[in-house]
Amino acid sequence: MIRRALETSDWITLEPWESQQEQWVETVMVLRHHYNALFHQSQAMSGTSLESTKTLKQKYNVDSPKAQSVVPRLKLLCGADVLKTFDIPNLWKHEHIEEIVQKFGLVCISRGDVDLQKFIDESNILFKHRRNIHVVREWVVNDIR
Repeated sequence: MIRRALETSDWITLEPWESQQEQWVETVMVLRHHYNALFHQSQAMSGTSLESTKTLKQKYNVDSPKAQSVVPRLKLLCGADVLKTFDIPNLWKHEHIEEIVQKFGLVCISRGDVDLQKFIDESNILFKHRRNIHVVREWVVNDIR
């Protein structure tokens, strides 16, 4: 159904990798997979390789937007309810939370009466990487998940 819906899109794609796995896959593994796929795709599109990335960065200067565009940015989009599960003992590995927030980042949609900013401020890992967490305020109440 999704494949059919995306037939006319030239910018949205379907990646069935996660659903093809025999077992449940941890979120951080899914993010790593998608990041690697995007990274290799961006290199192929720009005609660069791992070896020539250094040359490209030297050519355009490290701080140049052109050099930075070689590396894709991937964020985990989630609701406040998912972010709050980071606090449930033994549900998430601390090193996975750290990697998700540090390497990828979050776009978190507020839901209901959850005070996301307070939750972020009270978590050592989330507070440490707070600049990589983008909170989207929900203007219309929506309890659909």
